[in-house]
Amino acid sequence: MSKMTISCVLMTLAAIQYGLVPPLVDLSDSHVFHPEWPPHARFHLVWLLAVNSTVAVVVLKLIWWPSPNRAANIKIAGWLGLIVLSGFYVALVSIDGYGGAMSDVADPPKMFGIDGNTFGFSIAAVLQVLGLMLIYRADENA
Repeated sequence: MSKMTISCVLMTLAAIQYGLVPPLVDLSDSHVFHPEWPPHARFHLVWLLAVNSTVAVVVLKLIWWPSPNRAANIKIAGWLGLIVLSGFYVALVSIDGYGGAMSDVADPPKMFGIDGNTFGFSIAAVLQVLGLMLIYRADENA
């Protein structure tokens, strides 16, 4: 399997994590339909979900649609994915500054002792960075 193909697969998996999983989880009573959430907070979450999911669709098109400039399209897709994933980390590092929380339940879901969101988005970020590195390396060797 070529570096370009591996890059595409890694970034596809990341796009699924940031573009498909959050709407499946967050369009629920725990988030968008949470009875105690202010309506304006719900609006912002739906907006975020729509933007991130739309970016994921664009990323997948850039990755898999045939093009004479496929390597360049994959690089753009890689950077777009990093932008989405960076937003998660901006929210995470600044959480104390705006009074946020990773969960509104006493015992949030964990994976290997790590908050489920942090774990999932960290895996996606690693896949995204590896995919982006591989496409740059594949382009250097072409």
